[in-house]
Amino acid sequence: MNGNSNTIKGVSSLSNGADGFRVTGTGNLFDSNKAYKNVGVGFNVYASATGTKLKSNASNTGNSGSSNENLSYEYKFAVAITNLGGNKKDNVSFGASAIGSYE
Repeated sequence: MNGNSNTIKGVSSLSNGADGFRVTGTGNLFDSNKAYKNVGVGFNVYASATGTKLKSNASNTGNSGSSNENLSYEYKFAVAITNLGGNKKDNVSFGASAIGSYE
């Protein structure tokens, strides 16, 4: 997503040869999306993507080590995001918002 101030809702991104969601634009809301079976990161938020908000998303819709794993991280934030709650990784609640990589 390289556009700005969009809402991306209800999208399943699976089996891509790269990231599930690659976020470079500013002020975007990701709501109720799923990223799994991707070669790259489930949700990859670049440093340029200030103001990104995540709500009720799932990265790897199965348990850790399942066939639904993204091969890289589930979430990677190069800039802090706003976590609006309900997000999951490996079927477990995920509340991080700080810069970092989360498997």
